[in-house]
Amino acid sequence: MRPESAGWFACPACGHSLALSLAQEEGGQVERGQLNCVSCTQAYPIQDGVPILLASEAQTGSLRPSKERHQSSEATPQPAAAEGVARTRASFSHKWDRFPAYAVGNADHEKFYDLWTASKLGLDTQEELHAYFRDKRLILDVGCGVGQKLRMIARHSPGRVFGFDLSSAALHAYRNTRGIDNVSVAQSDLFRPPFRPGQFDFVIADGVLHHTPDTRRAFLSIVPLLAPGGAILIHVYKKMPPLREWADDFLRERISALPPEEAWEACKPITALGKALTDLRVDIAVPQDIPYLDIKAGQYDLQRFIYYQVLKCFWNDIFTFEENNFGVFDHYHPTYAHKHTEDEVVEWFEEAGLQSITVHRRSPNGISVLAKAREA
Repeated sequence: MRPESAGWFACPACGHSLALSLAQEEGGQVERGQLNCVSCTQAYPIQDGVPILLASEAQTGSLRPSKERHQSSEATPQPAAAEGVARTRASFSHKWDRFPAYAVGNADHEKFYDLWTASKLGLDTQEELHAYFRDKRLILDVGCGVGQKLRMIARHSPGRVFGFDLSSAALHAYRNTRGIDNVSVAQSDLFRPPFRPGQFDFVIADGVLHHTPDTRRAFLSIVPLLAPGGAILIHVYKKMPPLREWADDFLRERISALPPEEAWEACKPITALGKALTDLRVDIAVPQDIPYLDIKAGQYDLQRFIYYQVLKCFWNDIFTFEENNFGVFDHYHPTYAHKHTEDEVVEWFEEAGLQSITVHRRSPNGISVLAKAREA
């Protein structure tokens, strides 16, 4: 953490300013130290360059999974939900610890994810995506993973880019962005974001909110961070056709209960099927609509048909087998992976008082919504 970043953070317990103390700097970064709330006297450790801004762990913070989470009063989980959050946090920590630099520094991988992000904004090219951030001054990536998107945004924005993650990904994101002056990373909980209201002119929560106990409440907890006229983009899982929904629920109930390493191995046969189907390079024809299964008539690549209609057997030739298995594990091991309808998600945006609500429908298995906060 750069010393000047302390002024941008706020106490997740009470929302007041934080003061830096006990700082041990190395190469212009605070590698160890403490952030102290000027109001409620909470103290938050800085470990390995990452401020741990978790209200329940102010005294004993760790970048490793813990057994309980502290969230906002509206969304404080009951014991079963708290356990689910802890398991989800452990799942993502396992995933990111296995791939601490996932899609970082690999041109093909970065292009893949840039275009994926661009599609969620209704854009077509990397150039359009990069241009989108040129007028942004304060940007927040909620659930930043290991920092691939932080790196991309920071290279093309003249402003400051912040990211936080609940899992140990925060440590990897810091390491992957350490040499980029305008990036700041923290470990935090999106139900208690460590920032003041009205701070950011762009907030993105891509594939994150549905992995919490309550997607809607997670969304509503980050909307107040928008500055007047600021934009917010979220991407959440879409409710899929009946066969796929049944398979997802059946597999998640079993795989999410496994320890991470066992779950990783349990996902491999699904990944192997995705590869086998892809290698066939076969198209199939569905001659007529099947309304009860939400299947439309048409020509389909066989792997894509199975993927969207039956089972998330992810495969992309640009990734290794283990990297493809990452995508399957990401879907089936986390305890929470809620699915939603477009109408449902748009209602959240209307409830939050946002305007210029735009839905981008390029992803068959996700819902991307972009909107703006009202001007002051």
